[in-house]
Amino acid sequence: MSQIDQNLHCRGVSFAINFQATLAKLSLHLGKVIVVLCFTLLSACASLETKQQVVIGVERIEYYPYWEIDAEGELRGFARELMDAFSDYAHLDIEYQAYNVHALYEKFFAGDLDLKLPDNPYWQAEKKSGLPIAYSLPVAGFTDGVLVKHTRSGQGLSSFGRLGTVKGFTPFAYFPLIESGKIKLTEVQNFNELYAIMANDEIDGIYFPEVSAKHYLDNLTINNLANVSLTSDDIMFDPSLPYVHSFYYVSTFTRHDILHQFNSFLIDQEAKIKIMRQRYGIESP
Repeated sequence: MSQIDQNLHCRGVSFAINFQATLAKLSLHLGKVIVVLCFTLLSACASLETKQQVVIGVERIEYYPYWEIDAEGELRGFARELMDAFSDYAHLDIEYQAYNVHALYEKFFAGDLDLKLPDNPYWQAEKKSGLPIAYSLPVAGFTDGVLVKHTRSGQGLSSFGRLGTVKGFTPFAYFPLIESGKIKLTEVQNFNELYAIMANDEIDGIYFPEVSAKHYLDNLTINNLANVSLTSDDIMFDPSLPYVHSFYYVSTFTRHDILHQFNSFLIDQEAKIKIMRQRYGIESP
């Protein structure tokens, strides 16, 4: 073999060795990429599979802008937007179940619900006694007071003796007056009934949250109240009567882990939630 042939042969062997080494490196790198992709896909699938389902019980009443159940049975308002945002934050699959006030507490006390919204430590306090109920950080502020006809406004308690509310509501500021017999409490199933009996002068006022009152007074004539001879010009929130300022909370006695996540959400997303409350005209805690 000539010197030229020997050189060409050596170069060919060297090229083959380098090519094989390059292929080995590429194969190793490609293998790592495939492993990473597989791990990412497996993680995504595992994340989807481990998405927790959480059942939240809400009150089936018209309390907009805080919340309400629409004609299709869907939760609307601030509560829905807030809890949907929490669902995304904590990667949860939330199911909303709506009940009237009494049925909601029955479900809650039976342990059928993971979370209850809204709640307050003072509501149904005797029935809650002994249960390991935990409450979230405050979710929203509210003022509960009395709606009266304009002709009664500003008179205070001097001529006020009949209070109407929805069954299950807790008119704290009026408990002593009710227990002493100075005020008679009438409970009905919904707010439409309250408007009707006040229109007929069967009660002197309606116990109602101020923000929700403003919403429903503005929409009173279109809320299936054709037979009620009251309009938003006839009724007003009366600050001369006792009222209560407090907060709504989320509660649980079965899923303290989810409640802890919810508190973290309220803290981490504080600025966004504040804007959300402002959009609904709801007071921040």
